[in-house]
Amino acid sequence: MNVYLISALITFIGIGLFVIGMRGRAAFPRGRIIYIDSELLNKSPETLYDPGTDLAGRPDYLVRNRYGTIPVEVKSSTAPPQPHKGHILQLAAYCQLVEVTTGRRPPYGIIRYRDHAFRVNYTRILRQALHRSLQSIRQWGTTAPNRSHQHASRCRACGFRKACDQSLA
Repeated sequence: MNVYLISALITFIGIGLFVIGMRGRAAFPRGRIIYIDSELLNKSPETLYDPGTDLAGRPDYLVRNRYGTIPVEVKSSTAPPQPHKGHILQLAAYCQLVEVTTGRRPPYGIIRYRDHAFRVNYTRILRQALHRSLQSIRQWGTTAPNRSHQHASRCRACGFRKACDQSLA
């Protein structure tokens, strides 16, 4: 094979891999990463806490940019056509925690799936949905809600697993 042809082929492959790698990064907000929740760092970051709602959590990333502090939640699965409601509410909880801990409401957050990311605006309506969900969860107490799926893997990851009489796991 011709050296030029091999060089062109390697360059083409390199450009293709670069484009594929950058395609998924487009929705990650620009700015400075100020918080990372990663076991790889062998350091647990501070848990964010809102005493008004008794809500606590650790987003995967917080990025500070000109819009404020933006929470980023990373999921290992491929992206659905639209983010799952539970993922949106989880991100809304992180937005709430950012607002309380920084004193500034984030305008949006990011849900990053393996192959696609969604920007979710943190609106008044989403904040109200979060508060209704928190109220519902508190009404359940320690009683597990009715199972709404047929997936054993979801049961294994459920916070009500020990109290549930409908578990598939």
